[in-house]
Parts: sequence; C-alpha cells; structure tokens
Amino acid sequence: MSLPHDPLRPSRIPDEKVAAEIVEAYAVALSARRLAPSTITRYRQVAEHFAAWCDADHHIDLASVRPAHVDAFLSAHLSHCACAHGGRRAIAECRAALRHLLRTIGAPAGPTRAITAVDEEVALYERYLSEVCGAADQTRVHRIRHVRAFLTSLFGVGPVRDEALRPTCFGDFLTARAQGCRPGTAGVISNDLRSYVRYLQLHGRCADDVGAGIPTVARWRLANVPVHLQPSEVKRFLHSFDRQTVRGRRDYAMALCLTVLGLRASEVADVRLADVDWRAGTLTVRAGKTHRARVLPVTVQVGRALV
Repeated sequence: MSLPHDPLRPSRIPDEKVAAEIVEAYAVALSARRLAPSTITRYRQVAEHFAAWCDADHHIDLASVRPAHVDAFLSAHLSHCACAHGGRRAIAECRAALRHLLRTIGAPAGPTRAITAVDEEVALYERYLSEVCGAADQTRVHRIRHVRAFLTSLFGVGPVRDEALRPTCFGDFLTARAQGCRPGTAGVISNDLRSYVRYLQLHGRCADDVGAGIPTVARWRLANVPVHLQPSEVKRFLHSFDRQTVRGRRDYAMALCLTVLGLRASEVADVRLADVDWRAGTLTVRAGKTHRARVLPVTVQVGRALV
C-alpha cells in the first residue's frame, strides 16, 4: 500500500525529540484513561515501533500522522516487519494502540469498535490478576489472551451469562485449542482457564465443579527437560557474533547474559544501566514471576561485553 503524498506527508525532517515527547505524553494519556499497566506497556511498544517506521522509512513527523499512515503501517509493513528492535505485531492490538495514539495527537481516528461485554469482563479479570494475585505482566498477558478467546467463542459480542459457563464449555474450548499445540502450550491454556474459574468462584459466579471440566494435559516425566548445549557448541555460538558492529556487540552481551548468568530472555530485556553495580561487580535482576529481585555476580567477560 503506497502512502498518500500531499497533504499527509510533511516536508520537514521529523524531530526525534518531538516523537519521544509524543510517546511519553501518549503513555500518560493511557494511564489517565485507566488502562492496565501491562496494556500501557504493550501499547507504548507499538507507538515506539510506529514512530521508528515513520521516521526511518517515510520521514513522517509523528505529530502529523493521519489514519492513512496507520493503515499503511498495518497493511504494508507489519506483516513482513524486520525491524531490529522488534515490537508487537498482532494486527488487532496494534490497531487499537494506534487509535489511542491518533486520539492523543488530535487526529481523527476513524470508526472505533464498540466496547463489548467480553471487554468489560476481561478488564475486571485483569484487575483481579493484578491487585489480588499480583501476577507479573507477562503472566497477565497470556492469561487475558486465552480467557478473551474463550469468552468470545462462547458469547461473541453478546452479554456474558454466568449460567452458560458450564464445565463442558471449558473442556470443549481447551480440546479445540489444543489441536496442533505442543503439550506445554496446551498446559498453559489449561492453567489460564483454571485461573479464570477461580476468579469466578471467588465472586460466587459459578459452581464448585466447573473447574472439573478442564482436562489435565499429559506432561510426561522429564519430557520438558531441555537438551543443553555442549561446551564446544556454546563456544561456537558465542563466536558467531560479529563484534565489529553495534548490533553484534549487543547480541553478544545478551548471549552472555543467557549462557553465563542463566537469565531468562525477559530478564535480559529488562536489564538497565542502573542495575549494574560496577564497584561491587554485581547485576540486580528485577523481580519477575517470583516477585523477588536477585543479585548476581558479573564476571569479567560479561562486564566487558556490557560495557
């Protein structure tokens, strides 16, 4: 899809500082609209991705974007995105995030989807996960995704009726979704549905036997133990990065955090400069799913790569 030229494309070169200020104001606006913190984080990632596309690919001033630019980003770029920084690529999520961005900028956002009863139910469930369970952001993301899919398959855009939440509904949904999934993924969906059932039971909205309709996914003993790399393979892996380039040095540092420090991918992505105590030679890993921060020693090899 080609972008329109006049009057949508401005002639002046975009200002990165202005774009950063708009994204920051966008996050503040989302918070004022009482969106969940996890949603704000995901929407901000979409806005940053869109801003980078506007700047690098089309020299579009973020303050001057219009719905046509959003349509071009969604249809022509997102499906084959190869941006170095990555970003969220779900079309529906990106469209929703950019509608909020257009509203923040003051541009006409076009027709918006009406809020359904499922949307309201999911919002209440996410609040329960955050305030009652204290679930981590990533945990809330996949639980909300699966519960939304379940409720949409059952009710569509109609009202959410508690009497319709029978054990067979949960079992049928899991059986259908598990087709083609790995046992681990099916197990995650099963756990997410059980979490939603506990939420319903806490509020007296379903019978105690509803959870019995969610089948247990077979997980054979030691089946999930990963096949680890041999020391020679780790060495070849670390030597595969081109440390003459900025991207290669970054990837090498990330690989060392994974292989030497044993960090999860999400923990590596969350590392900030302030987390490193250079005098003590330690790295503070922020609280994640365990809700406890950890302090790890930084080896000379890892420290040099981070520098």
